[in-house]
Amino acid sequence: MSTSTSVDARLKFVGLDETSRALLRELKPLVMAALPGILDRFYDRVAQCPDTARLFGDTQHMRRAREAQLKHWELIVGGEFGETYLASVNRIGEAHNRLGLEPRWYIGGYSLILSGILEAIETQARSGLGARGRGTKARLLAAVTAAALIDVDFAISIYLEAGRRDKREALERLATSFDANIGGIVGTVSAAARELESAAGTLTASAQETQQLSSTVAAASQQASSNVQSVASAAEQLAGSVSEIGRQVAQSSEIAVDAVSQAGQTDARILDLSHAAGRIGDVVKLITAVAEQTNLLALNATIEAARAGEAGKGFAVVAQEVKALAAQTAKATDEIGQQIAGMQVATQDSVAAIKAIGGTIGRIAEIAGAISAAVEEQGAATREISGNVLQAAQGTSEVAARIADVNRGASQTGSAAAQVLASSGSLAAESDKLKREVDSFLALVRAA
Repeated sequence: MSTSTSVDARLKFVGLDETSRALLRELKPLVMAALPGILDRFYDRVAQCPDTARLFGDTQHMRRAREAQLKHWELIVGGEFGETYLASVNRIGEAHNRLGLEPRWYIGGYSLILSGILEAIETQARSGLGARGRGTKARLLAAVTAAALIDVDFAISIYLEAGRRDKREALERLATSFDANIGGIVGTVSAAARELESAAGTLTASAQETQQLSSTVAAASQQASSNVQSVASAAEQLAGSVSEIGRQVAQSSEIAVDAVSQAGQTDARILDLSHAAGRIGDVVKLITAVAEQTNLLALNATIEAARAGEAGKGFAVVAQEVKALAAQTAKATDEIGQQIAGMQVATQDSVAAIKAIGGTIGRIAEIAGAISAAVEEQGAATREISGNVLQAAQGTSEVAARIADVNRGASQTGSAAAQVLASSGSLAAESDKLKREVDSFLALVRAA
């Protein structure tokens, strides 16, 4: 509110000097006697008007307002425009602002109250003002009118100032709320834009790196696929070779079995030969015995021929021939015996050698069987390897296709990330611009 110096200046401006205030004090009994009825009529009018009646919750509220109005007018017509009056008029202006009572209704209401007061003065004037006459009446009316208008001025000024204050406070609250909400959102958007820009940059770099890695992996997978295809071909060839080896080993095993059988048969035949040689030896022994017996008989015949003399000469010659033949036979049979003995030794050696050969061939057959089983297992393993390699080849081909998809996806991601990066940069710039605009708006609001 204005200081006492400015109040005095305003009172002086409307002509409410000490003389006029003395006139007001003189009228105080008259006015205070008339005011209860004037205020009753005034509040009846207020109650009948919807725009003013809505400002009062009930009749009690309206009665309290009437009592406050009566006390306030007591200050006015008492010519009291000091601190007590200023506090009262300040309460009225604040109340009008709080209730939303527009000046038009307040001025209209004061018009009704002032008319009632002026009418009371006019009635009193007709009863007579004593020696003071018409001039005194005019000064009284002027003093009351000036007091009523200065009171309206004070109340409306306070009302307007309170409205401006409330407006400033509302704007400040709005600005604070706006700053807390919108400003916070702008700050969040700005921070999010920068984070998005950073994330988009990282995403772009990651997409580029992914694209490079996927290209490298694609090349490696293609090379791996080619290598696996080569391994698959080699595995198929190995499987064929193992199958051929298995066939040959099986054939060798069969041959070894046949050789064992033939060695057994040969062993039997040589045994037969050994037995035959033994029997021949027996015959030779018999021949040797016969030759020895013949030689003995020839010796006896020679002796007998010698005894016979001339008659036994021919017999002696025959005996001599028989003896010579027996000697040759003995010699021949001796040689035959030696040959048969050598043949028997050779036959026994052959039998032992053939048995050893048979054992060796048997072991070869066993080894061939083991090799055949191992080759069969190797063949199965090779076939399994070949199947797995073929599956691996299919897998590497599929991986190569998937890597190609990843490469395309990485390329698309890189393009999208680049667009996001550009958009996030624009968003960051726009959010910065929006923040500056918000700051400018808040500065204007707070300055209003």
